[in-house]
Amino acid sequence: MQPYEYSVSFRVFHPSVDPSEITQEFGIEPSRAWKMGDPRATPTGTPLKGTYPETYWYTDLCSVVDAAEEDLESALVRFLHGLREHQQFLLAVRESGGRAELYVGVHGPASYGFEFVPSLLAELASIGVTLGIEVYPVSQNQ
Repeated sequence: MQPYEYSVSFRVFHPSVDPSEITQEFGIEPSRAWKMGDPRATPTGTPLKGTYPETYWYTDLCSVVDAAEEDLESALVRFLHGLREHQQFLLAVRESGGRAELYVGVHGPASYGFEFVPSLLAELASIGVTLGIEVYPVSQNQ
């Protein structure tokens, strides 16, 4: 297999829920969050025009992991185990117009691929979590 690196974050989008409810549910402080209707700002706090159209909450679960240390599928299974206990909350988010996702950024110098077993995908679906993957054609350390 070709070498690659990845990072994984957990993100929640919702039309109206307060981010503090998400923080309370998961017991994790977000890396960044805002509530629908809050004034927009850059990550450094510089004001932007307008307000946020929806609530957004995210936390980094891991950053710049070499797949030789832990392959992506193993990491996703590990994170999924931690989300299982929040199934009712996650399904309620989906049913009320929001979505929760494991978001993966993958970096590698050559072609590579992933194969996810049906049980991983089925479990993601059973708790209402989507899987987003963004692929970058260069190493993150360059």
